[in-house]
Amino acid sequence: MYIIALTAISLICLPLASSLELSFDYPKDVKINKEFTVSIEADSSEQHDVKVFVHKSEDDKIDRNEYISEIYNDGWKDSYLYIKGSFPKQSNYKIRVTSSPGQQEICARLRKTGSTSFSTQCERINVGEDEPEEEEDTSKEAKKELERVIVKEETDSSPTESAVQEFRQLSQNQERIVLGSKPLNAPTQNKVIITPEGTKKKFLIYGFTGFCVLVLVLLSLRKL
Repeated sequence: MYIIALTAISLICLPLASSLELSFDYPKDVKINKEFTVSIEADSSEQHDVKVFVHKSEDDKIDRNEYISEIYNDGWKDSYLYIKGSFPKQSNYKIRVTSSPGQQEICARLRKTGSTSFSTQCERINVGEDEPEEEEDTSKEAKKELERVIVKEETDSSPTESAVQEFRQLSQNQERIVLGSKPLNAPTQNKVIITPEGTKKKFLIYGFTGFCVLVLVLLSLRKL
């Protein structure tokens, strides 16, 4: 009878124990409602169900109402539940603490898929208060407003790219106009138009002048 009792106890306790070497990495300080990543490592290539959670229990017995975290698995889910068959295909898990700031405990648990045996590793984690959402939104709005003011001042104090391009285009057009035509302030040349009567007068003047020169030459020869 005593042997049967020992055997029964062994069968009950055996599934709760496992020789699986399990470790995990996580940030030591987190904020409430801010997600963070937990990376799990184990010396097994077999398929395991995974549970990662933060709890506020003060002893080894962790009731479901003492779970204070959620795990992401196609949406935020209760971290009391296992993600079935995810390890070792998946080793990184996103979780977030939903309540109870202070020094708490974070645990990672692997359960061989299709069995009840599991391995658990727990560490301490510091859970801090989350900043009020309104203050965060106000800070973001103030930052955006400041950026808009800076951009506006820079725009008002310096020409825009489009304005510079228009100025360059206008300058090129003006240069083409000046090279292809006379300057606006250039002096105009006066053209002399000679009529038929003016031509006759010119011949008469030239003929009379030539006659006078001929007479003077003849008089000079006679004196000789």
